[in-house]
Amino acid sequence: MRYPKPLLPNATIAITAISSGVDAALHPRLDFILNNLRRQGYNIIEGQCLRSNIGYVSADAETRAAELMQFLSDPDIAAVIPPFGGELATELLPLLDFEKLKTLPPKWILGYSDVSTITCALTASSDFATVHSACLMEMLPRQPDPFTGRILQHLSCDEMSSFEQQSASHYQNTFPDWKRDPYCRFDLSQPSRWQKLSKGSDTDDSLQLRGRLFGGCLDTLVNLFENPYLDFAGFKTRYQLDGVILFLENVEMSPKALKRALLSLEMRGVFKHLNGLLLGRSTGPQDANGELDYHQIVRDFFIDKDFPVLLDADISHYPPNMTLINGALASIDYCEGQARVTQSLIP
Repeated sequence: MRYPKPLLPNATIAITAISSGVDAALHPRLDFILNNLRRQGYNIIEGQCLRSNIGYVSADAETRAAELMQFLSDPDIAAVIPPFGGELATELLPLLDFEKLKTLPPKWILGYSDVSTITCALTASSDFATVHSACLMEMLPRQPDPFTGRILQHLSCDEMSSFEQQSASHYQNTFPDWKRDPYCRFDLSQPSRWQKLSKGSDTDDSLQLRGRLFGGCLDTLVNLFENPYLDFAGFKTRYQLDGVILFLENVEMSPKALKRALLSLEMRGVFKHLNGLLLGRSTGPQDANGELDYHQIVRDFFIDKDFPVLLDADISHYPPNMTLINGALASIDYCEGQARVTQSLIP
């Protein structure tokens, strides 16, 4: 696994929208966040693919891909941060030069949602450590959660070092309306509790997992696993001595769509040879007839698998999000609804 250099406060960060762009109504929030990063000492470069959003994208696919390649290839840039995800980052995959990226020093790229399309492809193809975390547009100062304000601190760690996170006590169960209030912070009003998937005879509500982290947004990854841009089987083979902990979160799929997605992944061998699975809080719609439920779908599907499963983890479109590094060696200690996640930046 190849880790970028530590991200220090004098580093240069490039901002480019690889999927959806930031329309004018959200520019005040974007400016507030970028100015806060500048006050912390970071040098900020804005890409051309950023401050417009037409047809769900910041620019055409060729322009977005060229700008991303430019920033990933520039030795003076330490990190590339999209403002958020979107819908169509998949368009970029055939346009990126993955063979060239294998030869270049990696740099941090972070976010969630459609950002997973790029981060997981980079990690799977190039052993390039990438980050699943809160997005740039959530990185307001003084967010009330234990994760968002520490993202860049975690990315300042040296190779071979470790950092630890405790699961959140509360989460937000709505999508924020940034256009109504450009400076709103998280409203963490709902108690948060991870769950261990257990069979009826299992009364021990504790669990320990260890393995290389890999994952992101299920809605986009379901279309990518085991295609030419995301060879997950190859990734698992390369790190078979450590094993792999897969993490996924559902954004928009209904319970019926979710079950189809899980069946499709199983048919492609995605769930073979896992040390464990983390599933985030679902933000998908409820079943209109009330006959199917998200938790029941995942319980029925995974209950007889040969790996442990934790549900309602802090990876979701409902904040907050832990900082999880694709490729890092993780130890997860779970007990009675709470979890401690330790990540080590081991090659």
